[in-house]
Amino acid sequence: MNCGLAEVSSGTIAGLIVSLVGVLIVLVLGMVAAARLKRRLRQDDAQPAAASGFTLSDLRQMHRAGQLTDAEFERAREKVVAAAKKAAERAAPPPGTAPEKDSADAIRLRRLARDAQIDEGADPDETSGRR
Repeated sequence: MNCGLAEVSSGTIAGLIVSLVGVLIVLVLGMVAAARLKRRLRQDDAQPAAASGFTLSDLRQMHRAGQLTDAEFERAREKVVAAAKKAAERAAPPPGTAPEKDSADAIRLRRLARDAQIDEGADPDETSGRR
């Protein structure tokens, strides 16, 4: 009686090893791709207002310097404010829960709300109670 393992040829073993190495390479490449995608998504979340290319202060400086007309400034400002509000909605905690006072999300939300109030003509010190 012959044992089944003894009858396996060296060609079969070599083919099996090549197949396993191929699967291992595919797994490693998949992990690298997933890590890069995760890093890119984190960078996108960390800079929500940067997607428009300009901050409100950049737009104000360009308007004061005469690089933007009043109409261009208003259109650009509306786009930046809309993007900031959309980012704030995405970053907002679930209804009924408040973010921790000094969490990055809470700070970001307060900053976005303050910038939106400034653009709407409200004095942020009056609305927040600070003097």
